[in-house]
Amino acid sequence: MTTRSVPAQKRHRPPVPVPPAIEAEVRAFAAELTAAYGRRFRRNARLKHQVAILFVQSLPPQPGRAGRPGLGDVTEAARLLAVLRQSHPKWPAKRIWREIYARCIAGWNAMGTSERRAEAFLLHSRVRWRLYARKRRARQKR
Repeated sequence: MTTRSVPAQKRHRPPVPVPPAIEAEVRAFAAELTAAYGRRFRRNARLKHQVAILFVQSLPPQPGRAGRPGLGDVTEAARLLAVLRQSHPKWPAKRIWREIYARCIAGWNAMGTSERRAEAFLLHSRVRWRLYARKRRARQKR
């Protein structure tokens, strides 16, 4: 005999009161949109939701939700990877990464072989993780 657990109830969060000045502006903006594009909203049921999503994305992020800042060398390496792949489509991946390592890792020329290998592995895996994370987030949004 199996026992079924009772699902935990969702936490109820009280709504945050909207300041009257902001509420007035949002209602005025909604009235302007309705006056200008009311027919389009009536014809396309999804348009209202798409506009709401666009509006939310246009506002600043929530405090603490902006994420931690990225590592500068990883950002630069990811940018360089895209640029080099586009500008040199016939270059093999090894050659592109050699170029990236030389430009993004501080003191690359002064390092020994084992140090270079370790730093290269670290940078390559961080860039790969960031690119995969971007794909993961895009899949989660769907």
